Amino acid sequence: APPTVTTREVTDISGSEARSGGVATQGEGLEVLSRGVVWGTNSHPVLPETKPKQLASATKVSSTPPDKTVRSLTPNTTQAAEMPNKKETEQRKAETDITPAMKGQSSGYTGYTVDGSGSGSYESMLSNLSPGTDYYVRAYVKSSVGIHYGNEFSFSTMADIPIVTTTDVSNVNSTSATGGGNVTSSGGAAVSARGIAYSTSPNPTVSGNTVLAGSGTGTFTAQMTGLSPG
Repeated sequence: APPTVTTREVTDISGSEARSGGVATQGEGLEVLSRGVVWGTNSHPVLPETKPKQLASATKVSSTPPDKTVRSLTPNTTQAAEMPNKKETEQRKAETDITPAMKGQSSGYTGYTVDGSGSGSYESMLSNLSPGTDYYVRAYVKSSVGIHYGNEFSFSTMADIPIVTTTDVSNVNSTSATGGGNVTSSGGAAVSARGIAYSTSPNPTVSGNTVLAGSGTGTFTAQMTGLSPG
C-alpha cells in the first residue's frame, strides 16, 4: 500500500501567511521520501511533476546507405535498399512526455513547501500569499511510486488595512466647509464606503459627525454643513 497523508487545518491566517501541515503515514514497503503542502487559488492544487522523457518506439530500418545496392540470392538480380523518408524518421524519434495521471485534478498551484521526509506529523508555513484572496491547500507525500495527496482545506487571507490620506479643508465659511481625502490602496479588499469624520475635538471618529463620499479607491470630496460660526 502507498503512503497516506492527512492535511492539518489552516491556522494563524494573516494577509500574507498561514500555517498548515500534515500527518504522514508510511506505506507497506514504501518510504515517505519527502512531504509538505501545496496550495493554489483553484481547488485540488497539484505539484508540477513530470517524469523523464522517453523515446517512442521506432520501426527498425535498414542501415544500408541509399547509394548502395543489395544483391539478392537470385543470381544477376539487384534490389535498391528502401530508406524511410525524413518525415517518418522524425515522427519515430519524437519525444513524448510521460506524466502521472491527474484526471479530475487541477494542474495549477501557487506555491508548495518541502518539510522533511518520513512518517509523522509536520508543520508547513504558507508564505507570499495575496491579501483578501481565497486559497485551497492540501498535504502531499512523495514515494518511489509517485505523489499522494491528502484532504483539502480552503481559507481566505485577511485584507490589509486600506491607506487613506486627508486633504486640506477648503471653501470655509461660517457654516460650511469642504473636506476630502485620497484612498491610495484598498488593502486587497473592496472599499465599500469612504468619507470624512469631523468634530470640535481632535481625532474625530465615525461615532461622531460624518459625511459619506462614495466607495472605492481614488480622491474624493465631502461637504460639511451646519457648522457653528466662530
